[in-house]
Formats: sequence, C-alpha cells, structure tokens
Amino acid sequence: MKLRDKKVKVIIWGFPLDSHTHSYTHYSLHKAFKHLGHDAYWFHDENYPDPKQFDYRNCLFVTEGFCDGKIPIEKSSTYFVHNAVNPGKYLEKGARLVDIRFNVSEINDDNYNMVLDKESLVKMNDCTFYNPKADDSVLGDKFKTGVTGYEALHTIWATNLLPEEINTEWRFFPREKDTFYFIGTLGGSPALEMEKVQRSLHDKKIKFAYQNPWQNPMSFDENRKYLQMSCVSLDVRGSDHYHTNSGGKLEVHGKPVTGGNHKKIGFIPCRTIKQISYGRLPGTNSKAVKELLGDYVMYNDDEYMLVDQCLQFERNPDTDLIEEAMEHIKNNHTFVNRCKSILSVYHKEV
Repeated sequence: MKLRDKKVKVIIWGFPLDSHTHSYTHYSLHKAFKHLGHDAYWFHDENYPDPKQFDYRNCLFVTEGFCDGKIPIEKSSTYFVHNAVNPGKYLEKGARLVDIRFNVSEINDDNYNMVLDKESLVKMNDCTFYNPKADDSVLGDKFKTGVTGYEALHTIWATNLLPEEINTEWRFFPREKDTFYFIGTLGGSPALEMEKVQRSLHDKKIKFAYQNPWQNPMSFDENRKYLQMSCVSLDVRGSDHYHTNSGGKLEVHGKPVTGGNHKKIGFIPCRTIKQISYGRLPGTNSKAVKELLGDYVMYNDDEYMLVDQCLQFERNPDTDLIEEAMEHIKNNHTFVNRCKSILSVYHKEV
C-alpha cells in the first residue's frame, strides 16, 4: 500500500461556500478527500473548533494565503497554502509548508513575480510539478523577505465531479439551439474576448443568457445543466493586463502585469475541464489549454470564429470523441487526482 492511501486527518481551512471563487475549490477538495476515505474537515476563520476541543496536531492542512488569519499552526502538521504570500508565518513555528502555485509559464502581479522553469522541477504528471527547494524569491516585492526552506507544488484545478459522478450519457443531453448560457463574471481581463463572442452570437441571432452566480447563487447541479443546455460550449481567456490581484494597476515590479493575461501565461481554467466532464467538447482560445487537452477541445485564437467552429461541431457532434474526452477527465482531471498529488507530496513519495 502506498503511503498516500494511508488515512490522514485533513483540514480544509477555506472560504465559506459562495463567498469567494476559491470557495468552490475548497468545497471540491473537501469532497474529494472524504471520498478517498480520509478524516476531512472544512473550517474557516469565523467558524472553527477551539484548539482545547479539537486536535490540530499531525494534520494535513489545505488553505489559501488570504483566508488563513486564524489558522492554528502546529509544528507537527503540514500546510499546503495556495498563494503562500507569508511563508515565514508557518516556518517560524517549525511547520512544514508547501506553496500551491499556479502552473503557468510566468506571472507578474502583486502576489508573484515568477518565470517557471519546468525543467528544473519534478514532473508528477502532465499538469503537476513539484519543487522540493522553494523560496520566496518569486513573490511580489511587498511580500519578499528572503525566506527559504519550504516546498512548492505547481498545479491546476479540476472538475468538481468525482470520477463516478461523470455520466457519459450526458453527451446526448439536448441542447437549446438559439441560446448560449454564460455563468460567471463579465468584465475584467477577458472583456475584449467576450465582446467578440457576444458579437458573433448576436450576428447569428443566438441569445446570450448571462447568469451572475454572485448575485444569484445556484447549485452545482443547476450550473451543470445550464452548461449542458447551451447551444455551444466554450471558454475564452483574457489578454488584458488587468488583474484583481494587482488592484487595477497595469504595471508592477517595473514591468506589465500579466496575472490576468491568461493567453500569455498559459493559465489552465477549471471551467474547460468541467465542461468536458459535463458531456461537452468545448472551444478555447488558449494555446496552453489546447496543448494539454489536445483533440478534446477546439482551438481558435479568433474568438468570433471560435463560435462558428463550435456551432459547426454541434451540428453533427462526434459523441465517441466526447465520450473519450470524458473518460480522460475522469482518469486525470478530478479533484481526486489533485488530492492524490497533494498526498504524494505530503508523504514524500515524489
């Protein structure tokens, strides 16, 4: 038996559900760790057991660097921190720290100023790389203090579904011929790209149905059904410099902000992975997504033409290819896979 299969006490110290985009990641991690048979808990800064009543020692924590204000730090526990902008907080108390970083070619925003050399890292799989000797030299200037002696895990997120929840019969789900459903936030980095998508849909007399989950929260099942009903399936990445992590600034560290320029830095969104798991073959304007998922996505750098490409596919969908794509996601891109990678690092099996 591999150590990663050994039962572990896992604590997700995250955002409450629907309060932050990372709350959906925390929900999925908690769900996947429980599915794997571990003792998994989900706490946050405003709701957690008193240390006198709950043992936080010898735990595997997963958290985020902007929601860990009250996290108990124990020397015997290991902390996987997405956006670990304050590594000294953990290291000064003798805890083991693993920074969960984006698997991107580069990124420059307030949090990170990093160019990723994957050749220098340990490749765990096609989307996950491990650095046993991380330091804070890649952090933004306002966080950099010369801290060394921790680790980093560069990865991407996944579908919210467990492997057995992915139903290949969904590839036959009836589509609405004249409506495109978009669930998410309009504006920000991909605004120009989404304008091209909307113009293409308008020229084809296809309705753009916008659902804002922050104003009108919906269940995971509702979200999935809207994406399954949509006349086409696609996700577009932005090329604008703007990113919320930099407070609207266009330049930091003496060079352009790239946090929101997903086309340039090669950010892989979970949105595309989810759509495949829901029974769709999505379109993308991201070369990085195309390189990772190959024939399981349609690629076009022109967002207007991408809509045409997706519509053409939907006129005679290759359901065998969709099934193959869904099986690929089931085997490689669920949070069960991500949890197993975390556990491999935790048990030092890398």
